[in-house]
Amino acid sequence: MHSQELFQLSQYLQEALHREQMLEQKLAKLQCLLATTQEASESSWQALIDEDRLLSRLEVMGNQLQSYSKNQTEDGMRKELVSLQEDKHHYEITAKESLRRVLQEKIEVARKLSEVEVRLTYLFNPPTFRTLLKHGKPNVETMDTSSAMLMHCFNEFARHQKSLH
Repeated sequence: MHSQELFQLSQYLQEALHREQMLEQKLAKLQCLLATTQEASESSWQALIDEDRLLSRLEVMGNQLQSYSKNQTEDGMRKELVSLQEDKHHYEITAKESLRRVLQEKIEVARKLSEVEVRLTYLFNPPTFRTLLKHGKPNVETMDTSSAMLMHCFNEFARHQKSLH
């Protein structure tokens, strides 16, 4: 009877190890997907900034053309207007660049936070097969609870990431 219990315990441990490996693979895939999503978000944000810069520059050039096409007698007023429009364009670009840097920092902080959350999850909820080894009793319900908790943490993290964007 003793060898049968050892065999059954061995089977439970192998099953738990397999489940843990599957969870680790899923987590790795989810982390990869998250990194890809962050890169896509960052590139779309950069495209939006670039588009806005171009539109702003077009507006400045249009205003310059309009100013030059008018037959004004005071050339100094025209030059002053062009100078002011260029200054406005420069300030807009600087403000948008500052905003982009702040948002990149926010994204980086969110990424680091997610890494810390994953590490804390593993720290406070170590893989179940280690618990089985320690106690010598199979507990499939605990494994299911751990996997459900991991999925819940990931879903919360995904929701948090969406709210940042």
